[in-house]
Amino acid sequence: DPVFTARIGGVAQVYISGSIIAWLLGDEAAFAERLAVLEAAPETYSDPYSRAYFGQGMALGLVLDGQFERAAQAAAASLTLADEHQMPQFKVGARVALGAATSGLGKTADGIALMREGLALIEGAGARSLVTLFHTWLAEAELADGLPDYALGTLARGQSICPEERFTIPEITRLRAKAEAALGRSA
Repeated sequence: DPVFTARIGGVAQVYISGSIIAWLLGDEAAFAERLAVLEAAPETYSDPYSRAYFGQGMALGLVLDGQFERAAQAAAASLTLADEHQMPQFKVGARVALGAATSGLGKTADGIALMREGLALIEGAGARSLVTLFHTWLAEAELADGLPDYALGTLARGQSICPEERFTIPEITRLRAKAEAALGRSA
């Protein structure tokens, strides 16, 4: 629909959400197809806002899929645009995705720092979408870095900010159990 596709951000949101849903459902073909659209979209939507949005969305999907090298590249490109053009909503998501990818690449302390920086910007950005997921990524990195007490606090904060983001509950529960066990509270 040309009316819809002309709307800035509409196509990005559809394909970002669609890629996350495909990943959650384990539909690898649909996931790859939607990521391909996100990757190719800047050829059609060349404005900085759209490029930052598509890049952030691609980074989010790639982090979920464990493709950390590609995720870091997409997130870094989105973050550069967000900083250059003062787009606070992408400063949050791109920085968190870059941090998650960095942590996934084995640079856990650097990744934690990036994710904490991104999450600290939430208030000014007015961002709430995927905030609980972002907190689960931070908690996972904190656990990997031997910080289970921090992970528990991170999970609680994330869930309280956006409790309607229910698709993260299984992961929050898994990470909470892992943190409790690390603290010697296996029951």
